[in-house]
Amino acid sequence: MVELKMTVKDSYGLVKCSGGRFIPGQGIFSYNMQWIRDCNITLCCGDKRANAKAGMSVCAINVKDGDQITFLIEGENEEEAAEKVVDYCKELGVI
Repeated sequence: MVELKMTVKDSYGLVKCSGGRFIPGQGIFSYNMQWIRDCNITLCCGDKRANAKAGMSVCAINVKDGDQITFLIEGENEEEAAEKVVDYCKELGVI
C-alpha cells in the first residue's frame, strides 16, 4: 500500500470542475484512466473515507481548501498509480 499525504490548496476543495476534468458523479479519477483500473484508491480526510473513483463518495466527505487529505493506493501498479495521482491533482490545481 502507498500512502500519499497532501494539503488541498483550492478555494473549492475537491468539488470543482477544473477545465471540465472533474465531473461530479465520476469521482476524481475516470475509469478511462488505465492506471487506476487495477488499484483501489481511498481518499481520507480527518476520520472520513471515500472511494476516490466514486463521485458521490468524494462529495460526501466535503474536502475543503486547507484540509489535509491522504490517498491510500493498493493494487498491482500502486507505485505508478501514486505518481499519477500526484501529477493529476497538480494538473487539476487542487494541491
